[in-house]
Amino acid sequence: MTGKKTYKLKRRSSKKAGGIYDDTFSLNQEKIDNALRKKYVPPPKSRPPPPAPPKLSKTLKNDELAKCETELNKERNRRIELQNKISELEMILSSLQEKLKLVSSEKGTNDRSLDDIENELRIATQKCYAGEECSEDYLERLDNALRSHPEYAIREQKIRSKWDYEQKEENEKALKIMKKIVPPNIRSTTEEKIEEDIREKVSDEMSITSGDIKRLAKRIFRNKALHIVHYPKNMISKLYVNDLVNKFDIGTSLDLTELRAVYASLPTQFDNDNDGQKAEWKERIRSQLVNLVRNNESNNIIPNKKRNSVYKNVPLHGFFQIEKEENWSPDAADPYA
Repeated sequence: MTGKKTYKLKRRSSKKAGGIYDDTFSLNQEKIDNALRKKYVPPPKSRPPPPAPPKLSKTLKNDELAKCETELNKERNRRIELQNKISELEMILSSLQEKLKLVSSEKGTNDRSLDDIENELRIATQKCYAGEECSEDYLERLDNALRSHPEYAIREQKIRSKWDYEQKEENEKALKIMKKIVPPNIRSTTEEKIEEDIREKVSDEMSITSGDIKRLAKRIFRNKALHIVHYPKNMISKLYVNDLVNKFDIGTSLDLTELRAVYASLPTQFDNDNDGQKAEWKERIRSQLVNLVRNNESNNIIPNKKRNSVYKNVPLHGFFQIEKEENWSPDAADPYA
């Protein structure tokens, strides 16, 4: 009974306080009803995790790695090639710019005479030799102006033709001498056979010794350029460039008579020489011969260069008869065809 009474007292007291309890209850009930009227939206479902990548076998991994390395190397090579091309183009550009400067600075140079340019170049060169201050660019400009002068090529050709005409007799004389010393069958013989053939030609009146013959045969056989004295000119004109430059390289060992003979054996022009390498090879022989002739005329030549000591006891008439130049024509079986 006591408890029931207490309950009623609490309820009445709440009403006396302004009905707070009942109002609060009604408000909360209204919020609940409103919430229930709203459309129920279920919470978003969590997305499943992405599937794991397929596991590759060890072989497949190595193959993929090798492919990647190959592609990387290709890209690296491409980059290097591009860098090289860029460097090459920069060098070409720099060279063209320098030439352009020379051309622009030499405008009006050809208005001067060839003698004026030569005189100026001679004075500038003497100053350099004397230790005075000189400019390499200035000397180079003068040299270019000299070589590009219209009269220079004409004068040089005249000098060249005059020299060839003046030396032709001596060159032909040297060729006859060497043809009598070098055996005519030089294209198909051996060093031992050369020595044997020379011994057969030696008479008691000759002062040549066995050692001299051996040394002579060795020089003749091993200096391939000497073999040219018995080659028909039309055959020489058809020789491959590699044979001329390598097999018949004159080097620096030939003496004046040998060099004259080789030069006299050469044709005026070469066949199949579009790039001019054959003509350039002949020009090197000529240049060396011009120097030896100049040194000989000024008595400034080494004795062994004037005539090698191996010919000291060789008779003037040599050992072999001079044969007419072989009437050679290309044949399919001929290595020089």
